[in-house]
Amino acid sequence: IDIETAPDDHAHTLSRRRSGAPRGSPIHEVVNASALSFQEFPDGSISSFALSSWHQSEYGEADILANVDATLSGVLEDGGRVVTFNGTGHDLPTLRMRQVRWWLCEADAVHRVQAGEADHMDVMLAMSGGGEGRWPTLADACASVGFSLLGPHGAGRTSPIPRVVEKCEIDVIGTAILMHYVLAGRARSRAPLERGLPAFGRFVRSVAMTRPHLERFALSRLLADDACAWGTAR
Repeated sequence: IDIETAPDDHAHTLSRRRSGAPRGSPIHEVVNASALSFQEFPDGSISSFALSSWHQSEYGEADILANVDATLSGVLEDGGRVVTFNGTGHDLPTLRMRQVRWWLCEADAVHRVQAGEADHMDVMLAMSGGGEGRWPTLADACASVGFSLLGPHGAGRTSPIPRVVEKCEIDVIGTAILMHYVLAGRARSRAPLERGLPAFGRFVRSVAMTRPHLERFALSRLLADDACAWGTAR
């Protein structure tokens, strides 16, 4: 999952701030959330991808929060894993804070993940030595394994998809790809990469016509059917 926030104009007025609220401020609201779900099988293969986004142009904030919680509830009921990038420090506390703001106190999936009652992988922490090293940005973490989160871009192309939705969907794809590197490191096996990355590539190529912002992944050699390590000739 990934969320994007922006200043809550009403709360900003009440606080009488003279400048914009920083990211992570309690007077920020959730304006978009995106979730990528898929099934992983015992042999390491993955399928049944679903990419969903809830944007403020179609949903009120309370509905965005409810959709995220319902998605996470389904994952938890199936005994699945929740994957984020800096979810521990940003996404989960922000989601829970905004749920309480809208009196959605009974929605408990976000709370359960935040409280450590579910399998949650924060890829940012995993790639920084559990917080002991320097915390990477998502773009830097992706670059470290060989692909650009920020491009290439289609020249002169306009998209009906709001930019904030594009960013959120790019971020969840990038986070899911990095998850496979974390799993490979933990397993001391490249099997998660050999089975997972080509499957992601096939999924992204299947949706790139309607989501052109994902073409940067569809064109990546790391997600090809014969994927190999960045810099390796084949």
